[in-house]
Amino acid sequence: MEIIDKILNHEMSTVKASELLALLGVIWSDGGAELEATYLGKSGGDDLEQNVVKLLPLSTLDVPEEAVTVLVERWAKDRQFYELVHSAIKIAFAKNVVTPLTGGIRAQRTVVDALNHNEQIWKVDMELPDVLANNGLPRSQIELVNFFLERQ
Repeated sequence: MEIIDKILNHEMSTVKASELLALLGVIWSDGGAELEATYLGKSGGDDLEQNVVKLLPLSTLDVPEEAVTVLVERWAKDRQFYELVHSAIKIAFAKNVVTPLTGGIRAQRTVVDALNHNEQIWKVDMELPDVLANNGLPRSQIELVNFFLERQ
């Protein structure tokens, strides 16, 4: 896959978010294990799924609102994969993006609702407060909910 080579060669300037989302779809399908194994060998041990999830908010090309929904829905199935919600936060609350999300409030609400309905992440994910703060958000659960309610 051409996109895999771009990821391996750090050529992300031409990779669209829609391509990364499509790649996640392949990874999460039955054929994903073989693709992951190939990437693992070529990259020297990196995890393809984790790298794609981390790269998604860095894409400056066409980050769709659906990216937030896809990440949050996947996180609901794998609550230990905190990078999913970290990336959703970075996309939904992005400050400096080439193409801001249309319907951004809906994406933001999706993220806040997901965080609010999961007590575990607030207790276990030590990076969450920094991810929130780095995106202009309060660091605690109650402050985040109040902040979001005040903005409506």
